Amino acid sequence: MKTLKELAMVQLLQARLSSDSRTCGQTIDVLVEDGEVFLVGMCDNAETKETARMIVNGTYGVRNVVDQLDVRVKRTVASA
Repeated sequence: MKTLKELAMVQLLQARLSSDSRTCGQTIDVLVEDGEVFLVGMCDNAETKETARMIVNGTYGVRNVVDQLDVRVKRTVASA
């Protein structure tokens, strides 16, 4: 069971990620356990992934960020 503090932190972090133009629209789930934040999901590129980590890491109460974000692989269509 999550504590109220953990639930509030999840909401705060999700709001910060959603309101930042560099990370909004990405598929990022936030999980919090005892001050440790887990970022899980997909980002369009490595820069966006790093930005998400920095936003979360700069939030009061975050002790550690576990980055489990993957970068989407863009596929190109080869011409025949």
